[in-house]
Amino acid sequence: MKILQTSDWHLGRVLYSHSLLSEQQHFVEDFFLPLVEREKPDLVILAGDIFDRKIAPVEAIRLFDQFVTYMCADLSIPLAVITGNHDGADRISIGSRLLADRGLYLVSRLEQGLTPFLLKDDYGPIQLWMLPYFDPAMARDAMNDPSIEGFGGAYKAVLDDIRQRMDPAARQILVAH
Repeated sequence: MKILQTSDWHLGRVLYSHSLLSEQQHFVEDFFLPLVEREKPDLVILAGDIFDRKIAPVEAIRLFDQFVTYMCADLSIPLAVITGNHDGADRISIGSRLLADRGLYLVSRLEQGLTPFLLKDDYGPIQLWMLPYFDPAMARDAMNDPSIEGFGGAYKAVLDDIRQRMDPAARQILVAH
């Protein structure tokens, strides 16, 4: 399986009172999408920090929407997206379960990441585990374990849980922010 991975686009970023949106649009339309068209990956992964802040500017949301539509509808290339610490996780997740049928695998909450997406290629099954940004409190809630402390403990608990549920006959992909 050929995979193209990217992250930390920070769409809508403002630097010294200057919006970087035109430069970001240039990156997406004139660099990244032509790269995808040329390389023809089986899967594209966007591993968090899609936007620069939790409430993204409308123009940044429109750019992301155009990107997702082009990837999934026009190119028919599956797109796996997790949210990062800069993203408004609940805002971005609307319709995510419906969109999986169209090739958009969007995970914004840890609870979602504890169940893999099942992919398949010529070599057999693949489990795609997607862990968006999470902190220890989110891990305590998702794992229903009040003893989880610190980031190290949170990641250990989550990864131990995933390890127990991995299908040994499948290849494994883990995406995290």
